[in-house]
Amino acid sequence: MSALQARDVERARLAKGFEQEGGGKSHRVFRLHMDGQRTGVATHTSHNDQEVNDFLQQMMARQLNLPKGEFVRLVECTLGGEDYAAKMVEGGYVVLSSAKPAKEASKSKGKAKGKGGKGRK
Repeated sequence: MSALQARDVERARLAKGFEQEGGGKSHRVFRLHMDGQRTGVATHTSHNDQEVNDFLQQMMARQLNLPKGEFVRLVECTLGGEDYAAKMVEGGYVVLSSAKPAKEASKSKGKAKGKGGKGRK
């Protein structure tokens, strides 16, 4: 697979809901924001604007919880931001606070194990 241009990768992430954050002296950090919420999904690029070769594509794909081919589609804009966001929610990588929590399992009747009473011998 061919190398991608770093600026194209950065533009694609910004267009898909990522925001550039601080980051260190050697890297730029891009974090996914959804519904106004900062998520735990983030990736990095180097400040030197080098080409993003196959190895770096694989690393970024892993950071974004995608197979490499899907990462390339994200950069090439054939995988849209809404589709990517849906994958992150469906995969459990992002939990939105506006989402309704699943119903709790019915509580067991009787004493909970390990609380109160004497331990077994």
